[in-house]
Amino acid sequence: MAIRIPDTLTINTSERYILSIRMNPDGFSFSVSIPSKSNSFFYQEIEFDHSKTYIESLKEAFFSEEFLSWNYKKIYIFCFTPTYVCIPENLFDTDKRGKIIEYAFLSTPSKSLVNVLIPDKEKLIFEIVPEIYEFLCRSFIHPEFLHHMTLPLRYWEKQNLLALNKQMHVLIHKRTIDIACYKQEKRLFLNSFQYQHVDDILYYIAYSWKQSGLDQFKDRLFLFGEMKDKQTLMSRLRHYIHFVSDMELPADAYLRNAELKQASFEIILSVCE
Repeated sequence: MAIRIPDTLTINTSERYILSIRMNPDGFSFSVSIPSKSNSFFYQEIEFDHSKTYIESLKEAFFSEEFLSWNYKKIYIFCFTPTYVCIPENLFDTDKRGKIIEYAFLSTPSKSLVNVLIPDKEKLIFEIVPEIYEFLCRSFIHPEFLHHMTLPLRYWEKQNLLALNKQMHVLIHKRTIDIACYKQEKRLFLNSFQYQHVDDILYYIAYSWKQSGLDQFKDRLFLFGEMKDKQTLMSRLRHYIHFVSDMELPADAYLRNAELKQASFEIILSVCE
């Protein structure tokens, strides 16, 4: 497996870069960037050989690519999984925590990680395969593990503080979507759904819109993600919801090279922090 990296990234310059790796169900994607340089972003997706186990392919990629073992300014590991749970801080250290986790995961996860969503208010818990977690911890120096929804939820929390209307945010992935609805700083709805067709996405958005009490003429729907029928999806949504548009990105995203917009939403947010 030969992974192309920019000529400017070398063993002597790597400590200037932030390395972000997104663990996808069928492989991984990665990006490198220098925070102070607007044109330094580089992004690539890697799909694994399905004849091998995930951990076998991951180890093969790491041991065959020297740049993954270099020292970086910061390393983010984004874990993509639709199974997660948000727990208020006041329940986190009580006996209820275990019951909530068991209910959300349908069992007690063998390895779970915790991200802070809102300091002193809310945390996000997600499951990770122990063997993958241990390998990544051994392979990288002080990586920060983040669920793929952690940075989006933090971003939307701040973005909705001054919003005059309720908002729905939808992230479209290869086989799943994430939906979050807000009324200013209050989160009204949060869930992930699997889909096969555009009709599935339409149904889940309409269901979540109704559950959250959003107004089809006043409130706003934002979408992010690439899919074959996205324009068809947006056109059909506008029959029912007046304000439908692409998701608002941080201002800094528009000042960087266009390649940034090909990345997943959480990687864009990590680059623009």
